[in-house]
Amino acid sequence: MQYAAARGEVWKYYDLGHGFCTNDFWAHCNHRMACARCPFYRPKNATMDQLIEGKANLVRMLEFVKLTEDEQLLVTEGIALHQELIEKLAM
Repeated sequence: MQYAAARGEVWKYYDLGHGFCTNDFWAHCNHRMACARCPFYRPKNATMDQLIEGKANLVRMLEFVKLTEDEQLLVTEGIALHQELIEKLAM
């Protein structure tokens, strides 16, 4: 049986609390504070309920709260990011 590294697969995970970073150079990453947008980010399975709830709250905000155009854009981006992470977990 081959090990993940020998197969060219991810083998090293840095625990971020809410997910894992698979970047070997995590300690020197300039983008550590934007992990959820990074291709090296893997959300934890336990995060799924929080992502679904967070997305629902953002959708509700769009429907019921008067927002400026900039605020609407940020909320819409947040919804898309939540959906992207939900889809990552579904894989």
